[in-house]
Amino acid sequence: MTRPADAVGRPDSDDEFFRSLLWECLPEVRREVVALERDERELASDLGITPQTCVSAYTLASVVLMNAVLEPALDAVVPDRDVVSRAALVIGRTLSSGSDYLADMISLRVTDNLLSSPRRWGRMREFAGPELLAEAEDRSQYFVTRHEPV
Repeated sequence: MTRPADAVGRPDSDDEFFRSLLWECLPEVRREVVALERDERELASDLGITPQTCVSAYTLASVVLMNAVLEPALDAVVPDRDVVSRAALVIGRTLSSGSDYLADMISLRVTDNLLSSPRRWGRMREFAGPELLAEAEDRSQYFVTRHEPV
């Protein structure tokens, strides 16, 4: 998936771009994405406000990419290599999208989560592309390494 040059940096289009990456690369989470969208519409209706056109990338990264995909795949006795490699593809494409909004989102919601668990990061590193490896190197200054079995 590529992005039109004029879409970079506009939060709505960034959110839509991230959603489309999840949809394309991780079809098994489409149900979670649709449920989040339904919940956001219901909340907006209850509050009497206009719903956003798309669930924020920050919410999608936390609830879908981390909670529904990476945490279970990396925490399994034997990591789900297929799922982790496709999630790594989503992360790499997001980091190379040219959007500061999405790069910050990956830093705060994904990279920091992975680095906070040496076991998870140890398993993820094998699948990480150059973008995520560089991101992890940059963010690692904020973490104290604990020794945990990998």
